[in-house]
Amino acid sequence: MEDERDDPDDPADYYGELPYAPFDQIDWTALRRGLTSLQLFDDPYLSLQITNLEIVDRFITQIEQETLEHVGDRMDIEQLAFLNAQSQMWIFSAYDCCALGANGLRT
Repeated sequence: MEDERDDPDDPADYYGELPYAPFDQIDWTALRRGLTSLQLFDDPYLSLQITNLEIVDRFITQIEQETLEHVGDRMDIEQLAFLNAQSQMWIFSAYDCCALGANGLRT
């Protein structure tokens, strides 16, 4: 007989363990440490951009975890659209920060 806990979409298959770190256990300094270890982020302006990314990352992660807690429930489309928009803006900001840093290395 096949184990009933083989459905990857069933949250009960995680045996009570979440597939992601709880919000209060995330190391919020990891992003900053990783990016500032790269030579291209020595510039004070880019350092400020990294700080902004870190702040927005916390904000988005909190919304993501609140959303994950309600998977299967009736979900608020406006909140999902807001989360989607914020996530895209974070990605564009991260790309812009990396592009600015790379351009700084060329000059």
